[in-house]
Amino acid sequence: MTALPTSRPAPRRAFTLIELLVVIAIVAILAAILFPVFAQAKAKAKQATSLAHARQVGTAALLYLGDNSDRYPMLQYTGAAKQTVPDNFGFFRWPWLLRPYAKSFDVFLDPADFGRPDFRDQNDPNFGYAFGLCPSFGYHARLFSPGAEEYLPDHEPYAPISAEQIAAPTQSVFLAQSTWFWPADKPNVGYFRVYPPSRWTRQRPANGRTWGHFWPRHGGTHGTVLFADGHVKAMTPASLDRPGLWNGLGLDTNP
Repeated sequence: MTALPTSRPAPRRAFTLIELLVVIAIVAILAAILFPVFAQAKAKAKQATSLAHARQVGTAALLYLGDNSDRYPMLQYTGAAKQTVPDNFGFFRWPWLLRPYAKSFDVFLDPADFGRPDFRDQNDPNFGYAFGLCPSFGYHARLFSPGAEEYLPDHEPYAPISAEQIAAPTQSVFLAQSTWFWPADKPNVGYFRVYPPSRWTRQRPANGRTWGHFWPRHGGTHGTVLFADGHVKAMTPASLDRPGLWNGLGLDTNP
C-alpha cells in the first residue's frame, strides 16, 4: 500500500521592510500620545500627595494647639544642640515643633520638591538643620507668630497668637508651598516662612521673593495651601493675592 505524501507547512513569511517601518511608526505615534498622558498623571499624583502631606501637617498643628492652650507654634527659637534626632544644632523652627505630632519627616516635604537632594537626604548629617530651615511649606508667621515688638513683626522674639484671634480660619492661609530665594534664578527647594502680598516684589522673571516665598511648584501654576481650619487647596499666585486670605479677618482690607 502506497503511503500518502505528507503535506508540508507553508513557509512563514518574514516582515518586509515597509511593514516593519509601519509598525515602528505606529508605536512612535502611540508613545507620543501616551507619554504626555503618563507625565500628566504623574504630576497630578505628586500634587495629590502634596495636598495629603499638607493636610497631615494641618492635623499636627491642631493637635499642637490642643496641647498648648490653643496657641500657635512659634516661628522659631534657638536652644542647645543635640536635643533632637537628627540634630537640628539648636535651631527649633516650626517644623520641629510640629514634628512630634506628625507621622514622619516626609509629610513636611513635597514630592515635587527635590531640587536639593542633600537637603532631602535623611541620612545626611545636616538633615536636621535643613528640615527646619527648608520644609516644602512656609509658615505665615506674620499673622500666626509675629514678632513681639510691634515695629519688628518679622524678627525675634516671636509671640504666637491664640486660635480665637483668627476670625476667619477657613479663609486664613496658615502654610503655603514655598521656595528659598537662593539661587535667585533656580528656586528649587522650600523655605520655612511665607509673606503676605504686601511683601511680594512681583519681580519677573520670578524668583523666591516674587510671591513672598510662595511657589507654584505644580505645573508652574499651582501651589499647595493649608488654611487655619485644616483644609487644603491648590492655588495660583493670583488667587492668593488677596489681603483677606492673610489678615485673619477674611476681608480684603488690612486690620
